[in-house]
Amino acid sequence: MFDGQTIAIVSDDIQNYFDPTKTECISRKYAHRMWLNYDSAENILRVGLVSGISATKANVFPVYDLIDKVWEFDTPEPGLTCTAEIETGDEADYPSVQIAGTTGYVYQLNYGKNDNETAIPVLISVEIDAVSEILQLSALTTRIKNS
Repeated sequence: MFDGQTIAIVSDDIQNYFDPTKTECISRKYAHRMWLNYDSAENILRVGLVSGISATKANVFPVYDLIDKVWEFDTPEPGLTCTAEIETGDEADYPSVQIAGTTGYVYQLNYGKNDNETAIPVLISVEIDAVSEILQLSALTTRIKNS
């Protein structure tokens, strides 16, 4: 962690997830399935870790409060595979919303009782074919509209 002045190692609160001698250590084999996201509404960092030898997707969800500088743990249902903050536009009551994905569904976080009451089926998938050429994508904009 770096606050602009000092560098700190992984704090004691979650250090066990980064210690290879512990059974709950993150799985480097599934590092591509872990994620980190900033939630500007709550001023927190959300993390999805693949923890333990048998896990294949994020199953531990630490939350870091950037003001209080403390770790807590979330228990989202169902287990999330990714999260993102989506800007809603200047005219909206909320300038951004948190969305999260699971296999085949997208959820708006902090919206319902357990964040899984209203699943939105994924109706669009992006496929890019560069015909065996190297393709560098520097930006992707997604717009979501309530119907």
